[in-house]
Amino acid sequence: MNKKKAFRYVMLCLACGVMLLIFVFSSQTASVSRNVSAFFTEHIFGALGLTERFVRKLAHFTEFAVLGAFAMLFISTFDIKRFVCALISLALCAAYAAADEFHQLFVSGRSGQISDVLLDICGAVFGVLVVYLTLYFISENIVNNKKTRSRSEFFCFQQLFFTGIQSSM
Repeated sequence: MNKKKAFRYVMLCLACGVMLLIFVFSSQTASVSRNVSAFFTEHIFGALGLTERFVRKLAHFTEFAVLGAFAMLFISTFDIKRFVCALISLALCAAYAAADEFHQLFVSGRSGQISDVLLDICGAVFGVLVVYLTLYFISENIVNNKKTRSRSEFFCFQQLFFTGIQSSM
């Protein structure tokens, strides 16, 4: 298996893992979810003076920012223009956000909120934008440094990714 396919499968697995995590959190009853949020508020974010409601909303934003980033990285491994990759990633994340809130309608004590769908989409936009800009600046750096133009943005991001993993081991 070549590095491009390996990177593609890693990003797909990470995106699916985030989706599974979101599903598990959404499957928690209201009381369990409240206890988890209270724990994080008390032990981690309490020192910053953050409320439980803020922590819950931050979790929505963060989960979907990570999902958006992994979705963008996965889709960018195909030969599709960067902007189209971003649109596809955002569409997938928006659909999953809506499905997630619909799922919560069937969980005891939970409700689906349109405001949460919008917050999830904002998180996805942030994650996709971070990856989009990273790929853009990598490709601009390659062009400006007059390196071979045959090296794709993906290849450079992949090299950066795998070099970072190897140097952290």
